[in-house]
Amino acid sequence: MKARFLTRPQETKITTDGNTVYCQIALNVTEVEVTDPQTQETHTEYECDWNDFYCPAFDIDTDDVVENPGDYIDYKPENVDGAEKRLRDIEDALVELVELIGG
Repeated sequence: MKARFLTRPQETKITTDGNTVYCQIALNVTEVEVTDPQTQETHTEYECDWNDFYCPAFDIDTDDVVENPGDYIDYKPENVDGAEKRLRDIEDALVELVELIGG
């Protein structure tokens, strides 16, 4: 996806809490002059191909992300479904519970 920033983004930025890795990738950064329609003032923005994702630390080689960011520009972790999966799991558990108690 394309994204714009007011400051030039790093090509790769990786943070971790030990268990989860959060990756940000910015490729093909170009400067774009933008004119504010109200004030007519111009400023520079940075447009790039962008991806950000998180996954368990054991699922990704962060050194490879840094060395080959282009391989991860469209990367979407398979095992991280986030809030949607957790919500489905809770809904399924509630249905089972209702059936169990005879509701």
